[in-house]
Amino acid sequence: MAHFWKGWGVGTITGVVYGLLTAQHTGAENQQRVAQYFKNITHATNEVTTSLVEVKNALSTLKNQVKIASQSTIVDIKDMIQDFKFTMKPRVQKVKDDVNQLQNDLNKKN
Repeated sequence: MAHFWKGWGVGTITGVVYGLLTAQHTGAENQQRVAQYFKNITHATNEVTTSLVEVKNALSTLKNQVKIASQSTIVDIKDMIQDFKFTMKPRVQKVKDDVNQLQNDLNKKN
């Protein structure tokens, strides 16, 4: 176990010295860079949150518009069907009468 702690201590000291000698920026610069990084992440997160709220609102508006449009469309379609039935009723009755007459004529011939 003593070898572990000795190796750990040497490794730590070596790492710190290497880091200090090869660091491209000062400690203050690194702190500023980290702070700016987190500010950027916070800003980006806020933008995503705002965008999600806008999408949610747009979907809600779309849902309401579709609901209103579909209700009026359904009423229009029902009216058109009623008009069609009313208009076609005499014609359908005429076809039924003609078919009955043909059937009666065929039955008389047989």
